[in-house]
Amino acid sequence: MTGCAYPTATSGIFYGLYNSCSAFTLNLSGNSVTNNSVGSATATATGAMYLFYPTGSLTTAGSVHNIFNNTIRGNTRTQSTPGSATQYLFYGSGGAATTNVYGNEIVNNTMPSTGSTYGLYMSAASTVRNVYQNRIDSLSTGGGSVYGMYLTSGTNVNVHRNRILNITATAAAATLYGLYVDGTTVNVWNNMIADLKTPTTTNIPGLYGLYVSAPTTARVYYNSIALNASSSGASFGSTGLYASTAPTLDLRNNIVVNTSANAGVNGRTVAYQRSSTTNATYADSSNANCFHAGTPSSKNFIFYNATDSIQTMAQYRAYMGPNRDALSISETPLVSDAVDRICPPRPQRRKRVTTVAAGADFDADIRQETGYAGSGTAPDIGADEGNFTYTDILPPAIVYASLGNAAPASTRAFNNVTVTDANGVNGTSGTRPRAYYKKGFLFNEWNDNTSATQGWKWVEASGGSSPFSFTIDHTKLPGGSVAAGDTVFYFVVAQDGWTTPNVSINAAARRPPAWRCHPRVPVTNSGSTKSPHHRRNVLVGSGQTYTLTSAISTSTATCARRHTNRDPPNPPESARRILHPDPLPRQVTPPLSDRRPNPAGPNA
Repeated sequence: MTGCAYPTATSGIFYGLYNSCSAFTLNLSGNSVTNNSVGSATATATGAMYLFYPTGSLTTAGSVHNIFNNTIRGNTRTQSTPGSATQYLFYGSGGAATTNVYGNEIVNNTMPSTGSTYGLYMSAASTVRNVYQNRIDSLSTGGGSVYGMYLTSGTNVNVHRNRILNITATAAAATLYGLYVDGTTVNVWNNMIADLKTPTTTNIPGLYGLYVSAPTTARVYYNSIALNASSSGASFGSTGLYASTAPTLDLRNNIVVNTSANAGVNGRTVAYQRSSTTNATYADSSNANCFHAGTPSSKNFIFYNATDSIQTMAQYRAYMGPNRDALSISETPLVSDAVDRICPPRPQRRKRVTTVAAGADFDADIRQETGYAGSGTAPDIGADEGNFTYTDILPPAIVYASLGNAAPASTRAFNNVTVTDANGVNGTSGTRPRAYYKKGFLFNEWNDNTSATQGWKWVEASGGSSPFSFTIDHTKLPGGSVAAGDTVFYFVVAQDGWTTPNVSINAAARRPPAWRCHPRVPVTNSGSTKSPHHRRNVLVGSGQTYTLTSAISTSTATCARRHTNRDPPNPPESARRILHPDPLPRQVTPPLSDRRPNPAGPNA
């Protein structure tokens, strides 16, 4: 169907291709609905539009409907005055027990109505619905609710290898959704969503990349979402990935980058948003994602849920930990080029160790699985497998429960310290994890590891694999012992197994005291250390300028020059107290216990 015109349209409904066949096996393919027009400069043209309308329905077991390789291109609506009219470019209200929708092109359509607009809409309650390799591109519309792809109902909904690109909703009241998914069990993987624009909207949010509604289970793997929108409206906000807290959500190996501008007092730029503070439905297996929302600020959040607004990845890991997103990152934005690829810049061109099969990527490149011809050791994050060079810049994740009060003794057991890293944890004697500790508020310095000097001492873990155990040796402290009323501070450092090790620290404190000059082992970034307060870059590790011990010595010496014993500092923020009983024992409140379940959802 091509070149049809309805210039006098008022409230009449326009159907392009309408198919109501409910055969047991249906193949609807190779059809074109192109270059048709509805309305004119003198017509109101407020009637609904259905350009491609497969509505036949049959739920008999074994029935199959295949809707594939159809083209909806170059269609327009013209209105004398912009008005409300619902428009569906692809409207699938029917289906069979298994419905396959794939290879369809919905491109270069202009629909300036202020009503709701749907690029590809599917609502039939199929037992299995597979929606893949479709392209929704270059859609311009007015306002209302605008959806690149809208999928609801269905028992098992599988959405993969789709491209949703270059959609513009021009009205001030518009809310644009790249991909909206619902159903019972929803699997979303290897999809590319980018270049969504709402140039005048005043809604907060007025833009969503991926919206996970209220299925029972949602598995979202290996998707790339890139937003970089702005609005001239007085208020504007956007969200890369939004998820209701109703479903159990497993989120792995996705790249979600939102560098959109925001406007107004309440305008926000968010990478990952949840509908409430309920995190129990966010699966512990969620990991290895990239969440980026531009430069962290009071309006740019990696994570947001209407109550908690989190700006940095360190804060986010602490909030979601200890297991969720322990290997996730926040890095520079994606790049979208002329052939609809979204390629991560160099720091993101990394492999991630996962336990979920990814299949071919969005443009049919074989991932690091059966048939892979590249040199990678694991699939790339995001929708594009590019055999990218792997660079590990992420230090180990360290998790432990804080120690409580104890009676004075020569030693103190410190067990069940979990240290994990995608490239393993260095467990070799001499470079395995260490616990640093010191007595009292003074002498925030490193001298040596004996009782002859003041300052920090250390002990090495007793074993070579996680979970690690330590025996804090009080005889190394000045005076060779602890007494009732003494305060002992401690923290743990560990390095991973990468060629140039990445070093991390954990102090087991939610809100540590706010003294910002402290003996902190700088966290390594691709071989160079980056201390948050001493901007000197040094190399740490075997064969480098500094060893793990000398690195802390250098940082501590700087602190020591800034504070004297006559002006004792507050406790270092990188340490946690052990309080020994005195006549009025002070209490140590451990971090909130992790009450979240560990759902082990099956691979998609």
